[in-house]
Amino acid sequence: MEKRDFKIVVTGDICLNTHIWTTKPADMEGYDWQTHKNLHIMPKIGGAMLLAEMVKLATGLPVKTPKIADEEFFPSSKIL
Repeated sequence: MEKRDFKIVVTGDICLNTHIWTTKPADMEGYDWQTHKNLHIMPKIGGAMLLAEMVKLATGLPVKTPKIADEEFFPSSKIL
């Protein structure tokens, strides 16, 4: 059987999902900032980029897709 060189390209809508959650205060006594709920924000890739990651994991082949340099530090001012 001949070996084929497969090329997989995933394209589509690029989105960055923002996960937001709150945690209870660490201490009810102490400094003012310690007595309030904390808001945590973590951006994660979604859409075509997430699909490309799943295809790469499922096939073990390289997948061509759009890239975001580092979604963890993607400025929120550029998110729609």
